[in-house]
Amino acid sequence: MDRKDKNSARKSLREAFIKAHGYGDAVVEALPADASARTYYRLRQGDNTVMLMDAPPATEDSAAFIRIGEHLAALGLSTPAIHQRDLENGFLLVEDFGTESYNKLLRQGEPEEGLYALAVDVLAHLHNHPDSAKVEVPPYDLDFMLMEVGLLTQWYWPVERGDACPDEIEQSYLEIWKGLFDRAPDIDQELVIRDFHVDNLMILKGREGIAACGILDFQGALMGRAPYDLMSLLEDARRDMPETLAQAMMARYLDQRPGLDVDSFLHWFDLLGTQRHAKILGGFMRTWKRDGKDGYLQFMPRVRRQLAAKLAKPALRPLEAWFRDHFPVIWD
Repeated sequence: MDRKDKNSARKSLREAFIKAHGYGDAVVEALPADASARTYYRLRQGDNTVMLMDAPPATEDSAAFIRIGEHLAALGLSTPAIHQRDLENGFLLVEDFGTESYNKLLRQGEPEEGLYALAVDVLAHLHNHPDSAKVEVPPYDLDFMLMEVGLLTQWYWPVERGDACPDEIEQSYLEIWKGLFDRAPDIDQELVIRDFHVDNLMILKGREGIAACGILDFQGALMGRAPYDLMSLLEDARRDMPETLAQAMMARYLDQRPGLDVDSFLHWFDLLGTQRHAKILGGFMRTWKRDGKDGYLQFMPRVRRQLAAKLAKPALRPLEAWFRDHFPVIWD
């Protein structure tokens, strides 16, 4: 079956699901696609709206979306309620969180500090909650992190160099990463959402406190290190953040977690930031070359700057040396 036939078959399944749950006469609005295989549609019947999530089961885990979303909601956070489900075919009808996304509000000039403070409070609440880790998710372990940083040599290197990264150079890259993680201080494993940034956060009118922050993308959550989510928020690939604001938000988070070893937390913040920026550079290239989505290429210069800034940290000098020897495009 070619792509056109697959799309047609998928559309037929989607329309049958909508009709079966009483939305056959709804006005259907397709929402902009993201880097995943998921697509989203707003279904409108008069003043009533719901969201349709189309998540092909070959690549997307709708059961994880339900399981993790319900867990986060039980902790007092706001995730979309599930109205209807068809896990076999990968369709969900979920609560519509509206249109007040962080991204939209920031573009319209909404003060940054209030929005980021709310998001930081969400993370502090999540990481302080005694039941936070009581959910079935895979570990964000060394193998997983090495797989992610390998995206840079597998996808970004060939675009810049015109051929595959030589095996010995790629192996030296991964060995440096192994050493960095092996030497990192021990900190607790906690639930990590992994895509906690302004594209996936909403303001929910009528809700108070941390419940006013809606979280959209969490099905890829893993059990990892808490600095990852805070770093994802403060070092976003999609927008710059003033350094003074980043420092204030870091202080806000740490003030709410008095039991942390701050030096160890900050070490992991920088290490995971370096890991994420390297992963994103490779991931954006993969999304372009494999999936034909070039919208993320506009963010590449920012992510290169973010990675270069991390590589200047003394603890990351072995990795900085590798990049200077083999892939100096980071500083272009």
